[in-house]
Amino acid sequence: MDCVNVPYADASAFTHVRRALARELASPRSGGAPTDPIRAFHIVFATRLDPHLDATVRGIVATAAARRRRYNTAAAFGRGGYVYAFRGVRNTFKVGATRRHDPAQRIAQWRSDLRDDTVTLLFAYPCRAPFVAERIMHTLLECEHVSMHNPHTGRHLNEFFRVGDASALRALVHATTRYIDWLVDAGSAGVVRV
Repeated sequence: MDCVNVPYADASAFTHVRRALARELASPRSGGAPTDPIRAFHIVFATRLDPHLDATVRGIVATAAARRRRYNTAAAFGRGGYVYAFRGVRNTFKVGATRRHDPAQRIAQWRSDLRDDTVTLLFAYPCRAPFVAERIMHTLLECEHVSMHNPHTGRHLNEFFRVGDASALRALVHATTRYIDWLVDAGSAGVVRV
């Protein structure tokens, strides 16, 4: 798919908004929904999301909200886990999800698969529905997707992205996991909007 994220004309104008998002992530609004993933993407990357990807993320959120309402329990999403990232081959970032109790175990597996001792966990955020959050992250970052193969096995590697700012990626993953946790915990109580 050809996708185009359009940078805002004056990205420097978003410095104050980025700071506000950081404050919001540190202490979310009481009673309201946390920052949704699309807004977080706009803020941390100072970029408008491709319209097709925007619609896809909204669809993922709507499906998750409907699932939460239908089953009226957080258990509808299974056991929680983590959304994590590490710096991968060719200066890319791997964003993934795991239900393991320790995300470092998954990183150790990647280190072994890639035969690369430099693979280290950059961050991991707990999430009540990690695979929903991961799918949203992959959709948000689709324009940054890097297609490559494991040099040792020849296996196709997906979920790798070229992102210039690791702190922006961290903020986006954090905002997404918080939003999904809110949706899982309270999403059936009202209308979920993105």
